[in-house]
Amino acid sequence: MAILGLLIQTKTGIPVYFSTWSDKIEKLKTIDTGLITGFFSAIFSFTDSFHKKLGYIRLLDSPMEIYGVDTVCLEVENYLFLCFVDSYQFHELVKYKLKWIYNIILKDLNTLNGAVYKLSPEQEVLIEDILRDHHLKHSILNVKGNLNVKIDELIIENSIFGISINSFDNSILYSNGIEYSSFELFLNNLGQKGSLIGDEEILYTYVSVPDFLPVLVVLINPVIKFPISDIIQEMAQGELPIYFCLIVDVNANVHEIVDKVLAKLNPLLI
Repeated sequence: MAILGLLIQTKTGIPVYFSTWSDKIEKLKTIDTGLITGFFSAIFSFTDSFHKKLGYIRLLDSPMEIYGVDTVCLEVENYLFLCFVDSYQFHELVKYKLKWIYNIILKDLNTLNGAVYKLSPEQEVLIEDILRDHHLKHSILNVKGNLNVKIDELIIENSIFGISINSFDNSILYSNGIEYSSFELFLNNLGQKGSLIGDEEILYTYVSVPDFLPVLVVLINPVIKFPISDIIQEMAQGELPIYFCLIVDVNANVHEIVDKVLAKLNPLLI
């Protein structure tokens, strides 16, 4: 899932928007929103006093947990954004989406006498569309049947265990071959990258985790770019890439497999 929830508040602690989409942060719903916004206002104020910026906060269920949930923090003008994400998410690109939300929805809103403009249902839907790539996901799911066939062929013919298609911020939009939770586990061990992966760039790393065979996790930029309007209809300029994530045998010829994957999948998505 990657993006799990979002809190938008003013610097003074007034909540503007709060929504969650995952059981991973279910407990947040049981906490008074005023307490949450007051806590984050205090943290932002603390970092400002040292002339520093708050990047992210990692929330762990126990001292033994490694990955947890990351809270990506962004300050824009009078607003503070707290975006709850899986730790494999590309944080800087999550901030890209948050800035879209500010520019499209919040930039022209006025705060008067401590009151904040109430977002309309349409604006709230738009926020979720932006964060969760609903339009882009729909474009990919339109060819899901053909994707399933081609990926099944790739898995049978090669040393591939699973393939996912990910958004530019590393949100998983589609997966096949292994459990979704396994993709998340392997992506957590790929190592964080904060910026866009370059055209034709290939990142891969050896991953060994308990209860799984060692694998290579491969992330590819297949040079397939979707117009931003396919991600968020209200913005018609610019393009952003998607990525293919491959989980393959440690002895596989990565570049040979990548060539085969691109040959089969690119024609379906271009």
